[in-house]
Amino acid sequence: MIKRFFKHRAVAVITCCCAGILVLSGILNAAVPGGSPIHKITGTIIKPFQVLFSKAFGWVGDLSDSVKNYNALEEDNRKLRDEIHRLEQLNLDAAKYKEENELLRAMLEMNAREREFVLEAAYITGWDDVNWGSLFKINKGENYKIKVGDSVIWGEIFVGTVYKVGPDWAEVTTLIDTMSSVEAVVQRTREHVAATGNFNQMKEGCFRVPHLDTFSDIMVGDRLETSGLGGQGRVPPGLLLGTVVGKATDETGFNIYASVEPFVDLSRLKQVMIVLDFKIVD
Repeated sequence: MIKRFFKHRAVAVITCCCAGILVLSGILNAAVPGGSPIHKITGTIIKPFQVLFSKAFGWVGDLSDSVKNYNALEEDNRKLRDEIHRLEQLNLDAAKYKEENELLRAMLEMNAREREFVLEAAYITGWDDVNWGSLFKINKGENYKIKVGDSVIWGEIFVGTVYKVGPDWAEVTTLIDTMSSVEAVVQRTREHVAATGNFNQMKEGCFRVPHLDTFSDIMVGDRLETSGLGGQGRVPPGLLLGTVVGKATDETGFNIYASVEPFVDLSRLKQVMIVLDFKIVD
């Protein structure tokens, strides 16, 4: 900042003039008697410049102090920013470890009840940006024995089915995807129904139980779980699907369907488990 001050030509010229006048004043003071008219005239002329030069030096000193204070504040701010970044990273790490612990706990609980389950944990790496489906990718594939048709779960909640697979990645269609179809059972009545994806329900974050007959006792609040019969891929029985939130007539105007909200908020998932194999223990 001080260097920029001296880069201005006008300021430099004024400074040089003031310095020259002060030097001239010193020479005259030494050469001319103190009471002479010349001494008085030069004193009168030089005095304002002396005052100006003195103030200028004081201003420069103040400016130098301000620069030092500014630099000190900048350093303090930098340290604070570094500390904030460190704390934010710690929070992110803590959230990640919490999710991992929840997933591991769910895996342990599953294996405690169903010891024949073979599970593989994976991270969700991204969602496919399509308006006709609900798909996400995970960071594991064939190298971890993941196959097309494997069920994808969170704890005891059914999430979807492996749709495509590569060496170190796989693509999963969720239970609200238009291609999804799972055989289900109503917990309250044990009525067997189909749980299918539907474009209109998908936009609401739900899936559909279509073609309900007039004798169906399904009602709002009923909970659905997988039956383990038919459907896509290899789906274990007893996995939670969702809760019935409404009933309506479909687009044809003739058939009744139920709208079902999944037990898990799909958009908030970070990790999932893939069921590599299972055997139901009676």
